[in-house]
Amino acid sequence: MTIQEFYKEFEKQARQMGLITLLSGFYLYLDTETDVLHDQMRDTSNEQEYKKYAKELVALNAIKGDVDSCIKTLFNRVEVKE
Repeated sequence: MTIQEFYKEFEKQARQMGLITLLSGFYLYLDTETDVLHDQMRDTSNEQEYKKYAKELVALNAIKGDVDSCIKTLFNRVEVKE
C-alpha cells in the first residue's frame, strides 16, 4: 500500500467516523425529544393532544430506527477495514 492509498483510506474512515459521531448526536437529540413527548402524553388530559403527541412519537421512533440502522451500517464498514 502506498502512502497515497493509505491516506485515502484513512480520510475515508475519518469521514465515516465523523458521520457516526454526527448521527449519534442526532440520535441522542431524538431520544430526548421522545422522552419529552412521553412526559407530555402522561401529563395531558386532552384526548386530542394525546393523539397528536402519539403521532409525533411514532414518527420520531421511526426516524430513530433509521438513524440507528445508519450508525450500525457505518460502524460495521469502519470495523471491517481495520
